Amino acid sequence: MSLDPMRVPTGASPDTRLTATGAPPASVSPVAVAHTDPIAPDALVSREVVVSGCVKRRYSFDLCALMRLPTQLTGPLDIVCLSGRTVRGASEYKGVRLSALLDVAQLRLPHARDFTRAFILAQGADGYTVMFSWHELYNTPVGIGALVVYERDGRPLDDDEGGIGLISTGDFRVALRQVRALKRLSVHLAEPPLR
Repeated sequence: MSLDPMRVPTGASPDTRLTATGAPPASVSPVAVAHTDPIAPDALVSREVVVSGCVKRRYSFDLCALMRLPTQLTGPLDIVCLSGRTVRGASEYKGVRLSALLDVAQLRLPHARDFTRAFILAQGADGYTVMFSWHELYNTPVGIGALVVYERDGRPLDDDEGGIGLISTGDFRVALRQVRALKRLSVHLAEPPLR
């Protein structure tokens, strides 16, 4: 899959804010990516995110379900593309940690140590797909800023911004793992090593 450096983002518990060091004081929100392919506009809007794959229960999160999870706020955030150019900025995004959705669906692992082989694919309505490992989400600061977002600057992401999105605020090039109109999170296990 080629990287598109021109992808441009569009975009009930106390909030947590991320600081410049990545430590969470309150809450964080992801951003959606603008889309230029000739696809029907309605097809590029997400009203729910489905978690499936290696989970105990397939789960669907609409906006109301997302808002019931602990929220995070990013604070000021620049969306930087592959070239290093800032393609969008915002005072604040609001959303929930991607790991919170996985925790609700609960990973289904055949063996106790299979979490080391787990990875998550996040796919948008336009087919754009990004990947996170279990270790990134649960064992590094990246997981603090990997967010399913639904608000930017205090307002809901509108249809032009995809409705629900995903952003990884801990990445150097935030735009590369930004998903507009997030539709699906699928949990997979990498093949075990040959013996």
